[in-house]
Amino acid sequence: MQRPVPCASARLAILLTTVLIAGCQTIQGTVQAQRKVDIQQDRLRLMVYTTDLGVPYQKLGDLSYTDPLNGETIDTDHINEKLRQIAIARWGQQVDAIIHVATKVGGGDTATISVTAEAVRMMDPCSGCRHNQPSPDA
Repeated sequence: MQRPVPCASARLAILLTTVLIAGCQTIQGTVQAQRKVDIQQDRLRLMVYTTDLGVPYQKLGDLSYTDPLNGETIDTDHINEKLRQIAIARWGQQVDAIIHVATKVGGGDTATISVTAEAVRMMDPCSGCRHNQPSPDA
């Protein structure tokens, strides 16, 4: 028994469906890439300081963690990013800055690095604060 040959409109519908699916996948990939950039920019707006701020702020809470000491964990960029991750996980869009960052190297059998800091939210209106920016839904 022979299969019926699809009519021109059916072939056109199949072709259009294929093109639309490919187009949707491309758009979805672009949206995901933009979302990743937005999340990274949002993280970078969360400033990290070893000192106090010269503007009024509300303390949200303390941050701390301990890692094994090695070349990566003692790196300032690694410490800042880890503090950002912890602060965003706890306070989301409310946290504007991390202040009073301090590190301590120690440990008994295994050398460790301990990091402490405070998460804060700015009190006065500010244009660059994270809480004034739309959330990228990290």
